[in-house]
Amino acid sequence: MTLSDYLRAHSLTHSEFAARIGATQAAVTRYANGRRKPSLEKIIVIERETAGQVRAIDFLPGMAGASVSGAAA
Repeated sequence: MTLSDYLRAHSLTHSEFAARIGATQAAVTRYANGRRKPSLEKIIVIERETAGQVRAIDFLPGMAGASVSGAAA
């Protein structure tokens, strides 16, 4: 799930979510719009705050909502 989808689904503003993750409203707006990728540390905070609904892979281009297989090659 994208961050934008999560915020919309939970009726959260960028400012409200920013306060929850210790970021600025401007940063969350950029993350949600895809104009900036959060740091790895911030991605971990976002994943925890969203209970795993927004995952690290969701910040990779074209990967939002992708399934991660646990099978080894």
